[in-house]
Amino acid sequence: MRELDRLAVAQAVAKVVNAQVRTGDPDNLRGRAEAEFRELMDSEGADKVNLRVNGKDVGTMSVTYSKAHEGPEVTNEADYDAWLSEHGEEAYDLHLEWLTPEQYHSVVALMRRMNPPTVVPAARMPRAVEAGLQEGPGGSVLTAEGEVVPGMTWVRHPKAPKSLTIRGCEPEKVSEALGGLPASEVIGLVDGGLS
Repeated sequence: MRELDRLAVAQAVAKVVNAQVRTGDPDNLRGRAEAEFRELMDSEGADKVNLRVNGKDVGTMSVTYSKAHEGPEVTNEADYDAWLSEHGEEAYDLHLEWLTPEQYHSVVALMRRMNPPTVVPAARMPRAVEAGLQEGPGGSVLTAEGEVVPGMTWVRHPKAPKSLTIRGCEPEKVSEALGGLPASEVIGLVDGGLS
């Protein structure tokens, strides 16, 4: 068989495999496996499971978590913007949702250095220390002077499941665990033709 022909076969196999392992599809193999893993998380509190082929460990699936965080969050933009205007500060709506939190905070810090009276409100959580904000009674937000900031609430976000990660599953290890299963049967296992 020519290399060109082998490439055609490999490409066909890749399409079958990729259709089964891509994320975001609840009906493919990965989607069904993730649903099964989430059931284990809910019922047993598992955050990592061993992936086994014929009883042999070949890899793991584990959950990654977002960091727990707390701080002020703009919850009523109209009230917050009005408060800013009363204090001689200009609110900018920069639509920076596409930035990571770290990038966002860097942009805000730069704007504050360039124009100190400027406060940049956004749906993202500002860094309390940099803004001089602190938690007040009943989840309110206070300035360093103790004034309640309208339109802001002090919120607490616990760590939460963010994504599922698969580690291991090296071809040699899986092949060994399969015990020399013919290639046609391997493809059948992947696309659901065999069980």
